[in-house]
Amino acid sequence: VICTDGIAGAPDLAADPWFSAATSNDIFEQRLMSYIQDGQMDDASVVALRWRPATA
Repeated sequence: VICTDGIAGAPDLAADPWFSAATSNDIFEQRLMSYIQDGQMDDASVVALRWRPATA
């Protein structure tokens, strides 16, 4: 489950299966870094994101 704190302009990563399929924080961070490198997110948006396990 991808959470944001509602910062304007942050992408809806929860709707992105590539992110929501992340099974650990390490995987999430790798995928997040690829977004940043592609210029799809700025640093302000990145700070608003965190990973947590999905609840069943």
